[in-house]
Amino acid sequence: ATEDGSFEIVTTLPVNTSTYIDQGLQENTKYSYRVRALGASGNSPYSNTATATTGKEGPVHPVVLKFYIGNNVYYINDQTNLMDTTPIISDGRTLLPIAYAAEPLGISVYWDESERKVTLNRKGNVIEMWIDQNVARINGVDTYIDPGNLKVAPRVYENRTMLPLSFVVANFNCKVEWFTGMQEVRVSYPVPQDKRVQL
Repeated sequence: ATEDGSFEIVTTLPVNTSTYIDQGLQENTKYSYRVRALGASGNSPYSNTATATTGKEGPVHPVVLKFYIGNNVYYINDQTNLMDTTPIISDGRTLLPIAYAAEPLGISVYWDESERKVTLNRKGNVIEMWIDQNVARINGVDTYIDPGNLKVAPRVYENRTMLPLSFVVANFNCKVEWFTGMQEVRVSYPVPQDKRVQL
């Protein structure tokens, strides 16, 4: 909630997540936060309210994410977290349930079952992607996910929606690096817009 507004849901995080960085905030604005746990048998009460005020330029929190092919352990700024699945390589690109990368970067993720579409939004920058389609829509403009490899598309793998990691985060101005020996994908933010690489 802002100082003169009501509480709204920012995000729902994967299980065992202990940190979240809220980005894309307005400058010189007081924000209030509270959290609660969700469970099959009911939700916990909300926590006490914590507040913070952004500066003139707004907060910029460096974020480094590390994912490993075939491993459900990943890192947010060197803090260990667990996924309920593992990243895979499909058609030469790294795919994973994108919420694990999106939410630490302040990217909202929405799933439309009827269209089989994932919509990602950060500060009004919107990406729409459809299962098994190699064309995404970036701010209303149709764009090939990988012009050099038209097989690359979001996939359903073991009942999980998996998105091409590099395409998504690079279009939110992140740097993406691949380390072959460790089978590691590293995502860094913030970085200059021109520092991008396909995986």
